[in-house]
Amino acid sequence: AREVTIAINAGSRRGRDFRVEINRSRVSVAARSCGDEWQHLLRGELQRPVLTDECEWSVEDGSLIIALAKDGRLGAEAEWWTGVLAGEDTLEARTADAVAYAALEGLPEEERHLATKAAAERQPRDSTP
Repeated sequence: AREVTIAINAGSRRGRDFRVEINRSRVSVAARSCGDEWQHLLRGELQRPVLTDECEWSVEDGSLIIALAKDGRLGAEAEWWTGVLAGEDTLEARTADAVAYAALEGLPEEERHLATKAAAERQPRDSTP
């Protein structure tokens, strides 16, 4: 996958009710709470660098959608992020569909092995003798 997508419940808020700041290694998302007060929903160091000029965000169907464009200059485009922020592991390997996230041949050998193993563990076992 060439991007990481984040979906945050926007409720009835519109685009002007959010402050989204994305730089190469950090992200900050705040929502207007009362009057001129802002509440941070997401803030921190990203797991990997992104291409800020290609990152986008919008409010669609009650969700704030943020698309972070992976920086592929160092081969990071094919890397499988386990979360958005550094130190965060929110991807559930047992339920993730590796094919939906990255072309397996683009992954480093160790990650390809783990992704293939996780996909195999999710497959129902053939019970015929």
